[in-house]
Amino acid sequence: MISLLHIFKSRNLYILLAGAALLLLVSLIYRDYGVSYDEAVHLNNGDWIMVWYGTLGKINSAVTATSSKYYAGLADIITQVLANTGTVAFGWDHFEQRHFITALIGLLGIFYTYRVGNLLGGQVMGGWAALILLLTPRWFGHMFDDPKDIPFATGYVASLFYILQPWVKDRGYDWKLCVKIGFAIGAALGVRIGGVFLYVTLTVSILLWVLGRVHNSEEEIPVTSTSKSSIMPSDPSWFQIAEETVGFFFPRLLLVGCISWTVMVLSWPYALISPIIRPLEVMGVMSNYPWEGDIFFQGRVIPSAHLPMSYLPTWLLMTLPEFYFLGLVLGIGVAVYSCFQNRLSLSSHAPYLILIFSVLFPLLVIILNHSPVYDGMRHVMFVVPPLAILTAAGILGFWRRFPFASVRWVVGSVLGLTIGLVMYDIVTLHPYQTIYFNRLVAGGLKQALTRFDGDYWGQTYHAGSDWIVEHYPTESFNVGVPYMAKRLGYYFNRQEEIRSRRRMLLAYIHGKTPKIEAAVSRLRAVGPDWDGVSTSDDSLFKSGQYKLYMSGTQFKWNEKIPGKTLFSVSRQGVTLLEVKEVASNTSYEKVFDYTARVQPGSHEAETGWSYWRKYDAPPATTKCHPGWAAS
Repeated sequence: MISLLHIFKSRNLYILLAGAALLLLVSLIYRDYGVSYDEAVHLNNGDWIMVWYGTLGKINSAVTATSSKYYAGLADIITQVLANTGTVAFGWDHFEQRHFITALIGLLGIFYTYRVGNLLGGQVMGGWAALILLLTPRWFGHMFDDPKDIPFATGYVASLFYILQPWVKDRGYDWKLCVKIGFAIGAALGVRIGGVFLYVTLTVSILLWVLGRVHNSEEEIPVTSTSKSSIMPSDPSWFQIAEETVGFFFPRLLLVGCISWTVMVLSWPYALISPIIRPLEVMGVMSNYPWEGDIFFQGRVIPSAHLPMSYLPTWLLMTLPEFYFLGLVLGIGVAVYSCFQNRLSLSSHAPYLILIFSVLFPLLVIILNHSPVYDGMRHVMFVVPPLAILTAAGILGFWRRFPFASVRWVVGSVLGLTIGLVMYDIVTLHPYQTIYFNRLVAGGLKQALTRFDGDYWGQTYHAGSDWIVEHYPTESFNVGVPYMAKRLGYYFNRQEEIRSRRRMLLAYIHGKTPKIEAAVSRLRAVGPDWDGVSTSDDSLFKSGQYKLYMSGTQFKWNEKIPGKTLFSVSRQGVTLLEVKEVASNTSYEKVFDYTARVQPGSHEAETGWSYWRKYDAPPATTKCHPGWAAS
């Protein structure tokens, strides 16, 4: 009875109602989102890990497959166990279930963002932090179909919540808390090895905590001309703190490390074989990941290995809503005002310093190390929750401390306007919130897409494929699709794909070897895939043996094949995908040439995707896409 009364206190009731509303929203819209480029890889990874454990390592795809080597599979296996259960028990669509489960993980990230805000500034600040993150269009969009970045970001902000607790609750880093920190960091490491950044953040928090103890001890011990200085080693407080640092913190750090590392390797069969060496090897590989794709950035197509250092800062500035800039600028103003008022103290401001460090340190390491990044800012999605918390802190700090009410209301009006614009964008872009650009820096969607990547996630092919299936219910023909051909079989033959997967899972459950049969579809997507590797359908694509041509506007592929436009996907006046009717048996081999030719002394290259690219790097360092033969 007491617990029920506690739950239905007004404060907790608001949280429950907000959570229920968000859950309802997710339930209504999760089917609108398409299959992203990486989803099939993570679906397979989850299956492989389950099979590896189920066969005690006899079937070892989880160890040999390239994608399984580089990423732990905690989120994959949790998502896949739940999705497979739904497919076997009810015949539910496996990809739609993955979208729903991933969205729940995203909501968990919003909840932990609320918890950090509530921890540092009360329920109002927590609510604002959660609202800011929810209204971040790129977070909202990726929340449904990003099986890596959203789970990693959720583990990251959950870890920050537990790391920051000693500063507010005055509990110190007790054993129980260290266990929670270990599991939270393990949840992040279980998705990406980049979770090691949290070890550094935890160390910084502990060092600041020790520094605070030193500062407090110096204030408590008066220093006179005849007394020993409190900064001398002979000062008892220093011995106490040194002993506490080594004897108290080291075992706890060791416990955090052991728990988190164990969680990681248990979800990562490749690392479990050699729990220390292999994760460290992967860390080295991922810091210079050998991805050689091309990126549309600042109006030029640039190999990922030669992107400028401004890539990540530019994307963050263009894709964070304007209220982030407002809140962060106000936060800086509040900090400066507090400094002049002598209100700054380590104990009260250290949590914010730690949050700032958790954002800036990883970004600086990635930028200075020139680690390959692509697809905009999604690889650093984990910095968005702490930025949302800092934004909320800046807004509320200004509102509570600034003495002039008229100025506060002007700022509040600007904040309300920016929130309204972002809500308009989330609604009008649906379900393509991942292509959002702000107006202040990027100039809005229409202007930004002339110079930067748009639908890099392949979301629009969902609508295009559904249109083809609906308008050609009985005919059988090929559909030419550059960049994403082998991923469209699911859209063209969805029910048979679900039934085939259910039969496969039932065979595994009954201990039988599943008979894997390719689903026969009357609609067949032909063309090269995004990795540039030739497939058996390439000859059909190059010779023009398809009735319809479907392509997104990425790199202007939609313009490469002439034909009558039958259907298009547009948002905010910008075309994102086109379906065209083309003349049959017309050769397009010259249009989509699979060789990469670099002219000596020139910075121009004609590539397998048949457009002229301007490289930042000289031809000597230009590399061919995997699968292309240089001539």
